[in-house]
Amino acid sequence: MKHPSAVIAGILASVGLTNCDVDRITQEVHSLPTDKYDITLLSPTHITDPERRCSFQQTLGGDAAKITQHARQWLIDYGYSV
Repeated sequence: MKHPSAVIAGILASVGLTNCDVDRITQEVHSLPTDKYDITLLSPTHITDPERRCSFQQTLGGDAAKITQHARQWLIDYGYSV
């Protein structure tokens, strides 16, 4: 995402949570532990396999390109880099 705070603010607003500290939530999301894959399913590089042998493009194969192509405008509209 190009502007994670704006995305988080939009999500909060859409569920009616308007009195939240968006910057703090953004900071906490970015500081989630990436060294506890078994608990969080997050790795330092956000790769989808725990042994970090493949990227998400490799894991999804051609589907990643198809998804990106099909949803390109939606991704751009919602702040994703494509």
